[in-house]
Amino acid sequence: VSHYVSLLRDMTHHIRLTEQEAEMRVGASVQQKLFPQLDPEVDGYDIAGLVAPALATCGDYYDFIASPDGRLLLVVADVCGHGVGAALIMASTRAYLRSFASTQIRLEETLPRLNALLLDDLEDRRFVTMILALLEVGSGRLEWANMGHPSGFVLDAGGAVKARLASTHRPFGLFHDIDPPRRPCAPGSPG
Repeated sequence: VSHYVSLLRDMTHHIRLTEQEAEMRVGASVQQKLFPQLDPEVDGYDIAGLVAPALATCGDYYDFIASPDGRLLLVVADVCGHGVGAALIMASTRAYLRSFASTQIRLEETLPRLNALLLDDLEDRRFVTMILALLEVGSGRLEWANMGHPSGFVLDAGGAVKARLASTHRPFGLFHDIDPPRRPCAPGSPG
């Protein structure tokens, strides 16, 4: 009898693992569809993104969001943690940003609003780091804010660093007060 009970436990454990793996594959498939399927084609710019998660699902996020006024919002972000929880926070963050972009909200208004929403959503010790860059395609002007994310770089056509997008403020979801400075790059020819 004990052998039979042990065999049933092993089978039950195996079935649960198989179901969890199937759910993770479905979650990874859904998450991959949330990333841009095409890189934006902007004359004078080479813009691309890629995510290679260590696990099936992750909190990594990048996006290219065209605003109704013709500007392009570039997003690179990371949710603290790994797995399904981080992926769900990433999906919420993406939805908030896309909603703000559709209303032509300004960058300095987007940041505190996004922080307030994430404060409501996140558990203790969870946060989101992010670089937001708003490109005016015609002029080459770039407004940006770095919310505790590692530095981003704008490169010129030869690969030299044109601008370093260093951290300007704390990550989203940790503190109520958020008033990040706007950091425009000098207008110039597309890089």
